[in-house]
Amino acid sequence: MQANGKDSQGDPGSEPPRSALREAAVQYAHHAITATEYDELLGGIIRQERIARGLTAEAAAERAELAYKTYLRVENGKKVRYLTWQHIENLFYLQPGTLLSARAKTKPAEEVERVLSSTRDREDSTSPQNLSRTALEPPVAYGLTPYGIAPREIPLREIPLRDRLTGLGLDDLRRLRDMVEGAIYTMQRSVIEEELAAAAAEVTVARRAAQHAQDAVNSIVSSFSRADTEARIRLAEWSAEQVSAGIKNAEIPPEIQELLAKVDELRTTLDEARMQTRFAADRYNTARAHYEMLRHSAEVGAEKAEQYRKEQEN
Repeated sequence: MQANGKDSQGDPGSEPPRSALREAAVQYAHHAITATEYDELLGGIIRQERIARGLTAEAAAERAELAYKTYLRVENGKKVRYLTWQHIENLFYLQPGTLLSARAKTKPAEEVERVLSSTRDREDSTSPQNLSRTALEPPVAYGLTPYGIAPREIPLREIPLRDRLTGLGLDDLRRLRDMVEGAIYTMQRSVIEEELAAAAAEVTVARRAAQHAQDAVNSIVSSFSRADTEARIRLAEWSAEQVSAGIKNAEIPPEIQELLAKVDELRTTLDEARMQTRFAADRYNTARAHYEMLRHSAEVGAEKAEQYRKEQEN
């Protein structure tokens, strides 16, 4: 509309002009839009809302606790991390998940504009919409800097951690979980490596113990076999002599009794050694399984840490 031959768009005190993206939002209102289109749509709306509240991009980035380049990616409709959107929601006093969940609405653009407009009255009393645009120019007026309101003037609201997860879908939660696990692995990498090295050392010790126990069994088996064979031969020879002489119920000679006693002793020792071998084998298998579990966990953690690093770069 024009008044007195001038376009109302030229009035410095009026609302900022609607961007092409905001105009295009009407076209998206009646059909589903892709994630890329929605990011572009959100970026345009966020930019206009930031201007409407009298903030420069630098001030908005500082207030949202985001890197300036990251904030510009939001306004330019580029893909950003889901945690970045939570910072943007904090910037405009929105509940976690509000911006991303609006995509499912029939008219996502109108829904985003509605929730943004509903939080404008929550701004600090020195917020841009409560000041004239000329009042923004003096750097000392109302505690403003040349880049807008200082962060201490409008502190970010505290949001419980569980509320930050509201509105996130299953895929988003899994992605967030992977990022958290990647961050944890990055912070605890040295500890994990020490645990893995200790587990590998335990496997080595258990393997040597199992091998030693098996060697002991083999040695005892050899001694038992020789003693048993000798005792059987001596007993058979003595029995044959008794039969040949017609002697019945004769007492077995002491030397043969000693051989038979030695065989029984070696049999007991062999049974105990075999039991120790089973214990050593169980210990080795347990140590090996523990090591493999830690190794697999470390490999997964390293992969998630690499994903986390790439997310940080984006």
